[in-house]
Amino acid sequence: MYRKRCQIVLLKLEGYKSKEIGLIVGSCEMSVNNWINRFESKGILGLQTQAGQGRKRILQESDISVVRAAIEQERQRLSQAQKIIEQNIGKPLSRATLTRFLKVITAVTNE
Repeated sequence: MYRKRCQIVLLKLEGYKSKEIGLIVGSCEMSVNNWINRFESKGILGLQTQAGQGRKRILQESDISVVRAAIEQERQRLSQAQKIIEQNIGKPLSRATLTRFLKVITAVTNE
C-alpha cells in the first residue's frame, strides 16, 4: 500500500491527472486526491499507514501472565483455561483467538 501511495505522488508530479492516476493504480479519483492532499500536508510520512487502523486486539501483551497462569492451571482443558482468561480480562474470547495468541507467545519465548 505504501508503495502504491508513493506511486500516486510520483505520477502526479509527472503531470498526470487524478483520474488517469486512478486508472493506473486501481483507485478512484477521490482516493488519489486524498493521498495527494495528505502528502502535501504531512510529507512522505503522511503516506504511511497510521497506528490505530484496523481491528483492535482482544489479547494484549499485558495479558501474557494471565494466559500463562490459566494454561498452567488447566493444562489439559483449553476450554476451561479460556473461561478463566475471559473472567480475568473481562472480554469474550474465541478458541481460535486464544490458539493464535498462544502460538505468538510460544514463538517469542522460543527465539
